[in-house]
Amino acid sequence: MPSGPLVSDDRCHDYAAFSDESHSDGSNTYMVIGGILLRSADAHKFSSAVSEIYKPYRWPESIQWKSTSKAKVEAYKAVIDLVAEWRYARRLDFGCIVFDSRKIDHDKYNESDPEKGFFKFLYQHHLKWSRHYGKSAKFRCFHGNMETGYDLSELHKCLNNSIKITLPVMRRPYIQVDFLPVKQTRCMQVADLLIGAVGYACNGKFESEPSTPRAEVYRYMKHVFAWPDWSAETVWPEFGFHIWHFRL
Repeated sequence: MPSGPLVSDDRCHDYAAFSDESHSDGSNTYMVIGGILLRSADAHKFSSAVSEIYKPYRWPESIQWKSTSKAKVEAYKAVIDLVAEWRYARRLDFGCIVFDSRKIDHDKYNESDPEKGFFKFLYQHHLKWSRHYGKSAKFRCFHGNMETGYDLSELHKCLNNSIKITLPVMRRPYIQVDFLPVKQTRCMQVADLLIGAVGYACNGKFESEPSTPRAEVYRYMKHVFAWPDWSAETVWPEFGFHIWHFRL
């Protein structure tokens, strides 16, 4: 996270969205893109709170779904408790989109370019925030660092160009679209942890390995967030917790 808040004052309608992808390596049926959103002025506060929760466990590694282990289960549960506390206080939202990889046709729709397809999916995820939060909202969007030749300024422009113009006001709600390193960004790590659980559920891993540390963490998430099946699409409007299965 930056050393200070993303904005200097507590503007209510200025939001920071942190996203990542999960189960996207081609070996899984379902891929997930998503993450968390909170007020920009709260991003550093939340990041510091996560670090304080995690510090007593003395794990140097970042908090990520792929790093889940038996030794880290209690540490991850403590972080999940904090995320749930912020979510129930309406200070943090979680949202993601699930894609069936079997139905993705890059040859037909993306000029045989999987990377182009991926950024179309990322566009859908971040555009969804504007539909949820309405005309007064402004967004700063951050995605986990990745090797790509894709220009994020193009995604930034596409997001703003998708907003309906209502003259005399021309709204440009997307202020910023950038990459951030997951290993150095607590908000991004929380995003990774949550969407990792969604991908885990969607790809049937919970049923096939019910006694593993990941299964224990996922079982705890289901309880704390009061959503019994993270492979299931939520019903609109499910405030603060959205799982959307994209129809391809």
